[in-house]
Amino acid sequence: MDIMSTISPGSGVVDNCEKMVSRDCEVHGPYTARKLYWKHLNRWYETGCPICEGLETERERAEWEKQDLERRVRNRERKFNERGIPRRFRETKLEDYVADTAEKRKVLAIITDYLEKQEEVGEVGRSLLLYGNVGTGKTRLATSVVKGWKGVGYYITAREYTRLIRSTYSNGSAVTEQDIVDRFTDYSVLVIDEIGKQFSTDSEKYAIFDIINARYNEMQPTILVSNMSIIDIEDFLGKPTLDRIKENGGQAILFDWESFRQRREDDDKRA
Repeated sequence: MDIMSTISPGSGVVDNCEKMVSRDCEVHGPYTARKLYWKHLNRWYETGCPICEGLETERERAEWEKQDLERRVRNRERKFNERGIPRRFRETKLEDYVADTAEKRKVLAIITDYLEKQEEVGEVGRSLLLYGNVGTGKTRLATSVVKGWKGVGYYITAREYTRLIRSTYSNGSAVTEQDIVDRFTDYSVLVIDEIGKQFSTDSEKYAIFDIINARYNEMQPTILVSNMSIIDIEDFLGKPTLDRIKENGGQAILFDWESFRQRREDDDKRA
């Protein structure tokens, strides 16, 4: 242990005084200690047994690693109580989706099959891309998958995800960028909505690429949702990323019918 002993003022000891002394550790035996005089404190400082100090350093490092691991676990456990589904879609059900055309019934069948075969989907990391017109039910079907998933699924918009990543850049942030990546890689299914051209910086695009690729490497199914055309999506994501979405039975599903919302508004006007 470190030894601090007070000396009386005017004892003649000068600043930066240093000497080596022999000491004996009750546990590890003889060692040489270094004694230093701290003038501003009017005290001697003496180093302790190097083996004891090394063990204490290891103990402190182990404690820090334990706390860091506990923090990461808490971050990950939080996902078991959260799925990120917007309030508008929390109570909607897959069977309530209005499939009144052959195209809609085909899409509904694909989503239903995807959900029913989730064990197989999870094993191969099969992903989906839902794209096309606004108001056609893409988000509703995607969130239905999250709600029906036996594992822990999550829904988030691309903008919200990049905002989480940016928040870790603050000096006062207790969460690291890797914490965010780990959290969203671990979800057994992840929906990323609003994939689009609204991103203003390359770093925002790279954040989306990174999580898609991280999940691809871990063979975790991802559902991307976008209002863009397939050409614009390929331009935004890049052909390699789009090809990864289509691997192992993954599909790009076009929603090209009229908006449910617009039709409802038109019906209200005619009523």
